This record gives sequence, structure tokens and C-alpha cells, in this order.
Amino acid sequence: MMPMVYRSRLDEQKEEARYDYGKPGLSSNTSHFTANVWRLTTHVGFGVFRAKYKGESTMWVVGYFSPRGNQAGDFARNVLPRGSVYHGDDNMVRRAVDTVSPSGQHPRKAPAGRHAGEAPGAYVRVETAYADVKPLRSANGKFTFQVLPDRNIIVRQAERVIWNSGSRSADKPPFGAPFRLVLQKNGDLVGYDSSGRVFWSSETAKCGPPPYTLTMQDDGQCVLFDGRWKARWATDSRPITRK
Repeated sequence: MMPMVYRSRLDEQKEEARYDYGKPGLSSNTSHFTANVWRLTTHVGFGVFRAKYKGESTMWVVGYFSPRGNQAGDFARNVLPRGSVYHGDDNMVRRAVDTVSPSGQHPRKAPAGRHAGEAPGAYVRVETAYADVKPLRSANGKFTFQVLPDRNIIVRQAERVIWNSGSRSADKPPFGAPFRLVLQKNGDLVGYDSSGRVFWSSETAKCGPPPYTLTMQDDGQCVLFDGRWKARWATDSRPITRK
């Protein structure tokens, strides 16, 4: 569930006016609006209380959302212009997580460490405090999972981006560069900037027994498995098929 402290309706209308549907993604300037209109949210709950704020009695309204909104990579299909209808497949993410299973490209032993200049591997496994996630390339060589210099995390098929985290920085040059991805021992896949601040997370901490393995699969999905090889997170990539 996702908590959200409500401000005035006027503030939300201002956020709606600022939201760029052509560049969907999370922004601190529009996060209240996008959470409120998140299409796949089915349950909400509200609490009201009074407290002192800057010396004045203020009424606070807190909302809880489930499933929670503002999920990286899902803005295009959940935050829609007024009057529009989504015609995509809402079950894509669930299928990606529920149907993937380890195959020959998922080694059962811990991978050997990679060094700068080596070709990207297809997976990374964390068995100590953390493991840096360098670009992961599928065994068939068609797909790559990586964090870009602009802070966006992507799955690339050739030169086409088929999934992104929606975490691209609006600053030029990006504030906080360089950026790194870390698979932590608790199972959370986290993006950090140069000062150690988190800019993105898969929110999979303690989602299952360790050790955790992140794999770039031959089907274009980048999948996080727990120690029992149960899929806990996937990118919902949309591979391009050529006719």
C-alpha cells in the first residue's frame, strides 16, 4: 500500500497541468496527481487528523492506495489523458513474473566476478553485502539491461528501448552522475547516484529466500529470482518482432 498526504484540490489541478503525457514518468512536481489517477489502483483508504503546522491548526488527509501507484516503467499505461482508454494487456507484468522459470542460462553456481572491459554476462548473483549490476546481456545476444548516463534504466533490443524505469533525470547534465545499479543482499535492486542517494528501487527487499539472481533472459525479460528460483520481479519488456 502507498501512503499519500493530500494537499488542496487546487494543488492537484496544478500538478495535472504540469504532467507531460508525452514523457510519462515520476516527478516530484506531479506525484500526487499521478498517484490519485493511477488506473490499476482498486482500493483506497483515508484518514483525517489535525496537527500544528507552522504554528497553525491544520487538517491533514492521508490516503492509502492498493495496488499502489507511481511505479517506475508503468506510467504510460496508468496515467492517461482525460477521456482516453487503455487498450493494452494488464496481465503482461503478472505473466512475466508468474511464468518465467530458470533454464540453462541460469547457472546454479555463483558467477565469477567480471572485470572492466569484459563482455557483459547474462546474470549477476548476490551472496555478500551487495553486487554491482553491470550491463547484462542475454545469452542469445539480443537484449541488454543497463543504467544509462541520464539515470534511466532500460532493456535494449539492438538500438531500440523496449522497457525503461522512467527514472531519467530532467537535469542536463544529470545531477548526481555517475549512477550505479546494485543488487543488495536483501533482494532489493537499487539505483544510486554518486552521493549514495536512491533514485530507483525494485522494492523487492526480503521478497523470498536468498541468494538472489538477476538475469537478462533470451525472451527480453530481465527477471529477479530468489533462492528457490521463484521470480520476484520482471521488467515487462515488449520485444520487437519483425515480420
